[in-house]
Amino acid sequence: MRQAEAVSIQRAQGFNKPKVERFYAVLKTIMFNDNGQQKMPLCSIYNVDESGFTVCHKPVKIVATKGKHNVGISTSAENGKT
Repeated sequence: MRQAEAVSIQRAQGFNKPKVERFYAVLKTIMFNDNGQQKMPLCSIYNVDESGFTVCHKPVKIVATKGKHNVGISTSAENGKT
């Protein structure tokens, strides 16, 4: 028995056979020409996942008028999402 992992509804709906097949079809057109020769050099291919890219940025210090107490900045409303 294992603990189920929480998955967003968007991710669950987006991960299906037709969409995965379309992804690989598009990837093939980007990487190979009509003759099957590789268009993209191997040094341009990277392996990454989304875990290192956060969408929740913490506000940094900014320059504001001296004496001003309320200085705002727009950030993502989501917490802990990558």
